[in-house]
Amino acid sequence: CSLFVAQPCISLSFNISCFLYRVGVDYITWYFRALDPLLCSEATWLERYRAADEESHTVTFELYLSMRDIANLTEHVKDETVRAELKIRNYHLWFSPMVANWISRAQSLCRQYIDKAIQIDKVIQVTDEATFSSSAVDTKGFLLQVGNFWKHLQWPRAAESYSYTAAIVQHICDCAVYYAGQVYTRVTNEDIYKDGQFHASEKLCIILNNMCHLQQALEGLSETLELEKYYQWLEEQDAQTENSSEKVAAIARSLISNLLKNADEDIGNKISLTVQNISEKVNLERFFQDMLRSDKDSVDEETVVPLLDYLTHNLQTLGDFLLPQVLYRVLANFWATCVHTIAACIPNIPKKPGNNYIPR
Repeated sequence: CSLFVAQPCISLSFNISCFLYRVGVDYITWYFRALDPLLCSEATWLERYRAADEESHTVTFELYLSMRDIANLTEHVKDETVRAELKIRNYHLWFSPMVANWISRAQSLCRQYIDKAIQIDKVIQVTDEATFSSSAVDTKGFLLQVGNFWKHLQWPRAAESYSYTAAIVQHICDCAVYYAGQVYTRVTNEDIYKDGQFHASEKLCIILNNMCHLQQALEGLSETLELEKYYQWLEEQDAQTENSSEKVAAIARSLISNLLKNADEDIGNKISLTVQNISEKVNLERFFQDMLRSDKDSVDEETVVPLLDYLTHNLQTLGDFLLPQVLYRVLANFWATCVHTIAACIPNIPKKPGNNYIPR
């Protein structure tokens, strides 16, 4: 009895193997005939666990997983009539009022974990190519845990399953966008910009890498959750459903794809805004103005060195710490800023004979 309480599926599997395949006694059919009414009567106890607290969510979800595993063993019942009459095969109906609370609680906890991860953030080397901070790695881990929750859920009815799946994907996307928004606010910190002038720093690069890291996590979410396999299961369920004008598989695919696309665009916009902020803070005009104010007839080392030093320092820092895909975007904006600044300075270039930096 204690073995059944602690590990019900192991106990049942052992009994099936022992009685049916070794002794030839159909133990499992009689077992479920006796167990089914007991479980149905005890299911009313679930009402006490519908309160919105963490312990209730944990208990009910663990009960759900146990009931699901036990219900799966009813496939060993040979008599199809008896198997169809077993109410435990509809175990999910006992838990359907609680699924929304599970998902809501997961989202609330995930945001709390994200806030805590940002508070205790520290730089870590994840790959040879780039550096992230611990908050990005932790946040990705939190989102993967939510994905594991979805994998364990395995809701048996397609009509409810796709809506629960969409809600979980929406939650993952919302948390990823929330993290991107939180780290984006740090871009304007005083230690990133000095005297209103942009100075590339490792911290700024890490913030950009972090957002890109979460964006990449969303791009791989379909593979992580094995959504294609899930869509195939929905298609099989659609094929078994008669007189259905709407195909659940098509609806689920479209809805989830849009959720992932919108979240990807939201994080991409945060990255673009950060890159744009960098461009706005890059003040090259003062370097060119110094050249224009020079009394010398040609640009020499003394007037060019400050500009070259500024560009070299910032571009080297960006190249050392940024992910390649982010670096290319920053460099494109950096170059556009340079061209725009030069174009704006052209009308102010003094037209003196022998001036070597007059455009021809």
